[in-house]
Amino acid sequence: LNDLVERTRRSQPGVSIDTDFDLGDAPLPAELALTLYRAAQEGITNALRHGQAQQVRLSVHCDANEVTLELADEGIGLPAGGWRRPGHYGLRWLAERVETLKGELRVEANTPRGVRLFIRMPTTTAAVSTP
Repeated sequence: LNDLVERTRRSQPGVSIDTDFDLGDAPLPAELALTLYRAAQEGITNALRHGQAQQVRLSVHCDANEVTLELADEGIGLPAGGWRRPGHYGLRWLAERVETLKGELRVEANTPRGVRLFIRMPTTTAAVSTP
């Protein structure tokens, strides 16, 4: 995640990305870690490309039971049709991936403006195993 953020900062010098990572001591299963990375990648890409955001905040927290990712921007907000628009598959794929891991994904308006992506997934081995 740190590498993703640093590469984005270098390629988008006018964008401010604040981070807050607390992953604890336990290593995450590879499938869960990859889903978190892809979620951050998709969220940042959408904030910059579609939301025209200049400020993004990414936080990831993990404890013994669950991991959460929150990405909030101050861009132009959600389109009138919401995030499940035809021709846009990144968040749909991500939602399916999170559901497979027995988690939840929400995309909602951020206050006072912008978009908030929130993901919560259990860290237990049973929830992370592939169906």
